[in-house]
Amino acid sequence: MSILNPSLVKHTSEALGYEALAPDVVSALTTEVDYRLREIVQEAKKFMRHARRSYLTTHDVSLALRIKNVEPLYGFLAPRPVKWRSANENVYYIEDDELDLDRILAQPLPKLPLDVALSAHWLSIDGVQPSIPQNPSHIHDKRATSSTDATATGNATAAAMVKDVLSREFQLYFEKVTESLLGPSDDVRAAALSSIRTDPGLQSLLPYFVQFAADQVTKSIRSLGTMAILVAFLDALLHNNDLFLEPYLHQITPILITVIATKQLGSHDPTCDHWTLRDNAATLLTDVLNHFSHRYPMLTPRVIKTLLIRMMDDNATVAQKYGATTTLAKMGNVIVKTVLLPQLSSLSPFLASAPIDPSSAMDIDEPVQSPGSVGSDRLLRVLAPAIANVFKFESNVKDEFQGKLGDRLEAEVAKHLMSQ
Repeated sequence: MSILNPSLVKHTSEALGYEALAPDVVSALTTEVDYRLREIVQEAKKFMRHARRSYLTTHDVSLALRIKNVEPLYGFLAPRPVKWRSANENVYYIEDDELDLDRILAQPLPKLPLDVALSAHWLSIDGVQPSIPQNPSHIHDKRATSSTDATATGNATAAAMVKDVLSREFQLYFEKVTESLLGPSDDVRAAALSSIRTDPGLQSLLPYFVQFAADQVTKSIRSLGTMAILVAFLDALLHNNDLFLEPYLHQITPILITVIATKQLGSHDPTCDHWTLRDNAATLLTDVLNHFSHRYPMLTPRVIKTLLIRMMDDNATVAQKYGATTTLAKMGNVIVKTVLLPQLSSLSPFLASAPIDPSSAMDIDEPVQSPGSVGSDRLLRVLAPAIANVFKFESNVKDEFQGKLGDRLEAEVAKHLMSQ
């Protein structure tokens, strides 16, 4: 039996502009509206029971309408049940509370709200959240207590952070990978690098891997083998497509620039092939800039500025100038034309050195050339193809710098242009 009167449906349809509805249509609409009302009320009562209330609110009805994909009614939410009063059998109204204006005026004025202000505080310092009111409080358990005791030394701090955040499996993986990278076995090291390059579940370990690389660069800058392993390690991280590296670019980029532009990389032995390591780091840094510079427009200009300062430094060694120059040369023709060519005067003293036989530079059985001569020859091998590639496509640049490159460099550029 319907709880609605058919006359209500008829009057509502006439108010909406639908006049002269047939009696069977009015009866069908009355039945349908009654069914839909009962359905909404039943759903609303479910919300009422889950809220442990014994009375129905307009919010319950709005939630019921939402789960039925019906737009909720606006303007009917109330903090307490609505009281209806009857004026007569056909008119109902909501009873409003009567307010005593004299009592309201006699009350003291509320306090003025505080002005809008901004304040800064530390979310974390070296990965540790400081205990200040602005930060959420820690839940201290046994592991947190042990980690607090372990923060006496730097190594213990890193270990405590890993134990607090990472699962036991991740801790073991991190330890095994770092041991394999620095271990004596090349096969085990290759397997560790392959795992880092392809494993899709290493995101939670990424901050620890980056910190590991930064620590090792600081400790092992004189160990050429360790530095080569770290560059290969960063290359594996950067080529893992499942890792989100953007929050750690500010740590990865300085590591690569350190390898590229440090004064001494490896031992003082002239046969130490730190040039190849600088080349590898420069290639990796160029890949980073090509991949992320469109999202971080200031990344490439900052790196170029840093490298340019090192290249123009009169006190910089030929190795430092070579590292900066080869990185700028790998960035493309635009950088070579706008940055490298106008600053070639800072490299003139090194490019004027006598050429050497490339085959004798790394032969330990033959007399070794001076490091400056080796660096001069390598600078020439980097600059000549880069400049020749610019001259090939932009004749106006060739005309502008013709005769300003120095005899050796111009001869090498001419050879490359003829071979192209």
